[in-house]
Amino acid sequence: MSCRDLLSAINQYLDRSASNQFINDRGVQGIKPDMAATHALDFLVSNPVAKHTASVIFLHGLGDSGLGWAPVAKMLGRHPSLSHIKWILPHAPESPVTLNMGMAMPSWFDIADLDLDLNAPDGGEDATGMLKSSMSVNRLITAEIDEAGIPANRIVVGGFSQGAALSLLTGLTSERRLGGIIGLSGWLPLSGKMKSMMTDSARNLPIFLGHGTSDPVVRYQYGQQSFNHLKNALKFPEATEENVQGITWKEYAGMGHSSCEEELDDLEVWLGKVLPAESQSTS
Repeated sequence: MSCRDLLSAINQYLDRSASNQFINDRGVQGIKPDMAATHALDFLVSNPVAKHTASVIFLHGLGDSGLGWAPVAKMLGRHPSLSHIKWILPHAPESPVTLNMGMAMPSWFDIADLDLDLNAPDGGEDATGMLKSSMSVNRLITAEIDEAGIPANRIVVGGFSQGAALSLLTGLTSERRLGGIIGLSGWLPLSGKMKSMMTDSARNLPIFLGHGTSDPVVRYQYGQQSFNHLKNALKFPEATEENVQGITWKEYAGMGHSSCEEELDDLEVWLGKVLPAESQSTS
């Protein structure tokens, strides 16, 4: 099933009357513009059904917006095991993208082409743009901690494609011990430098990586190389059924540059372990 077909099916499943569950940042207490630093991101929020005790910040892919993943956030939020989680879906600012013939589109950083060299020191990547966007995501994390009262270890940052790359960069370089990282159909950015960039707080952090074997955009080999680099160069252990610490690697036969029901089911289980309901996490 393609991502478009999947999201269409999810939309049919969801009650349209619940659409007011989503509000933009102007209706959410939290982010205040700081023009001296990076610009505050616009975002959507899917509020939890139960008491808010954990948050997921999920970053969309190139050319998309937070709206693209709103149906998934709504669907996952209806699972009893995840009903305490607030979903924050930022919108990337529009900027010129080399891959798009220099025309502006929603993008977290510039991308020159889709041929990645994960062994190069910078991979030929836009390190400046990546770090700038990572700072913006960190502002959202700070707001959840300072204003919503959610501990850092109850916050997961994740994303799809370009958003997955940014989530890995943000989570692995954060001075805070976050709850975990989600990377769907993405890659490990700045992998040649990540060993020196990664903080002690990120050691053995729970990471969920999912990738389709038929992905024609971010090719499967890049996802697999990212997994291997995390495991071998950065010394992340592989997670087990009993211990979610480390990398959970999932590949989906025949899936392209999209998501699928099986992947979302796996993500639901993983999130339930990483961000359990408060009574479970304190027992």
